[in-house]
Amino acid sequence: MTFFKYLSDKIFSIIFFIFGILLVNLILWLDPFHEIVLSTLTYIDVLIMLISTAFITTRYWFSRRWYQKFSTPIDASATNLSLPITGAHSNEQQMYQVYINSLLSGHQTQLNNVLSKQQEQEDFLNAWIHDIKVPLTAIQLLIETSDGKLSEKQVMQTEIELKKIENFVEQVIYYSRLDSFSNDYLIQDYSLKKIVNLVIRDNMNLFFSKHIRFTFKNEDISVLTDSKWLRFILNQIITNSLKYTPENGEISISLADTRKETTLSIKDTGIGIPKVDLARVFEKGFTGNNGRQFNQNATGLGLYLANQLSHKLGHKLSIDSSVNKGTMVTITFPKLAYYNDEMGNILR
Repeated sequence: MTFFKYLSDKIFSIIFFIFGILLVNLILWLDPFHEIVLSTLTYIDVLIMLISTAFITTRYWFSRRWYQKFSTPIDASATNLSLPITGAHSNEQQMYQVYINSLLSGHQTQLNNVLSKQQEQEDFLNAWIHDIKVPLTAIQLLIETSDGKLSEKQVMQTEIELKKIENFVEQVIYYSRLDSFSNDYLIQDYSLKKIVNLVIRDNMNLFFSKHIRFTFKNEDISVLTDSKWLRFILNQIITNSLKYTPENGEISISLADTRKETTLSIKDTGIGIPKVDLARVFEKGFTGNNGRQFNQNATGLGLYLANQLSHKLGHKLSIDSSVNKGTMVTITFPKLAYYNDEMGNILR
């Protein structure tokens, strides 16, 4: 800001000040009890004007650097946007400074969130590309070694690899919908047994190839959920169990119902999860000791997505495991009627 622009902003204050001096001069000049010499009055006026001019100039000089910060072109890099504005000399400038810094802080937070999301998507895409290459390579090898005719075992193995590809594609789709979940869900009463049977049927070839037994315990129960999203969640959990359950193992699903909630538990006789890894199994990209030793192609995305979607549906995902004994993953479905009754008791 130039000095003349600074003066133009203060023009009303200057006019009011000059008007005040003239009014005082008029009062003194017309006062019959005091004889004022014109030269003396003029001297006082000039002195006041000089002092006022010096004050305004000094004020501008000290504020000049602060104003120059707003006339310099902004470098919109993340580093510069994170630097707060300083150097305010008045309450007015301080008010503007606080407001602008709050805007910069909010913008920086949003920018960090965008960059974080961008990095997450890049990591996810890199992991997905690496992951999907494995079944594609397996299918290519099956075709190359089949001499144009696939055996029954090779057909089953091809279908298993194609199912893996389908699962990876679904992971990308559901991952991309995490932030727009509210636009694509329908909460209704659904039969848990029907949804479970659909997931088991989708993975039947893998059950057969590893000779893994499946059992469904207890009577069917209906819960409030979204069938499509719950089916994806169950598929991530069951495919995980199939990966880490050795041949001739067993996977069982049981249902339990109380006044407060309904639970669906998936239990396997797999290799289990070390206690040190249990607290982190729902973290994005975490593969743990099992991923490093038994499945080096693991990306740690399945349980992360299952947990995120469960939370958005209002369900709760928990896991318990013992090494060499197996793992049990439980999905808890709270009952709305229970919470409505409890709230009614509190209000009464």
